[in-house]
Amino acid sequence: MSSWYVSSRYKLLRRLALYVSGAALITALMGLFQNPFYYGLLGVSRRGFPLPWLFRVVYPNAPWTISWIEFLLDLVFWGIILWFIDVGMARRKRREETHFS
Repeated sequence: MSSWYVSSRYKLLRRLALYVSGAALITALMGLFQNPFYYGLLGVSRRGFPLPWLFRVVYPNAPWTISWIEFLLDLVFWGIILWFIDVGMARRKRREETHFS
């Protein structure tokens, strides 16, 4: 294998790891806040954004329930958002480099 192939593959895997870890961090942080846009049953606390993935019936010592499908969809959503930000920043940087050259 040539060195450029290994280097580009390493950069791709590193970026993918950053997207996944960033999306997991944002999803976990969003689980701290109650979702104000989702109304359902009264007496159920829903946390997570854009989809609520952490549920708890509002009574003392009630357990938290994780909806794994919504959690994974939130991970994908935030990963795509991070990818758009990365692509936009790369295009802007490339445009500035060609503009000042």
